[in-house]
Amino acid sequence: MRFLGIDEQHFAALEREGFRRAKIEKSRFERLPADIAAVDFSGWPIFTRVDAPDLLIRKFCEAMVARRDAIPLGREGQ
Repeated sequence: MRFLGIDEQHFAALEREGFRRAKIEKSRFERLPADIAAVDFSGWPIFTRVDAPDLLIRKFCEAMVARRDAIPLGREGQ
């Protein structure tokens, strides 16, 4: 597995949608080749199977948004 880069244009588009930039630091993960620019998902990455139906994923995401006030925040406290 390897991380794919995110270019400035796509970072800007994600920021317009409310996402924040983050960094996965080599100092914390020694096997990384370097620091990795990433998107801050605030501790909630969502992994799915490639064959999962789009509707299932959409409904899952809608449920997360609907319950966001009941989801405990990470150590950074938002």
